[in-house]
Amino acid sequence: MSEQEFIGAFEEILEMAPGTLTGAVKIGELERWDSVAMVTIMSVVDEKCGVHLSPRKIVGCVTVH
Repeated sequence: MSEQEFIGAFEEILEMAPGTLTGAVKIGELERWDSVAMVTIMSVVDEKCGVHLSPRKIVGCVTVH
């Protein structure tokens, strides 16, 4: 999964228009970022990249990038 594909998946999960999210945006400032979005992004990363992310690692992230 490329960085652009990841950002695109993030936009889709958060119901954002394609191309509106930049990698430098702070996750905590995203209007629709919640526990459901976090679990969904964990699932996408696991499915597409084969990498298990714990909730603790996601919570520790500051930006999408």
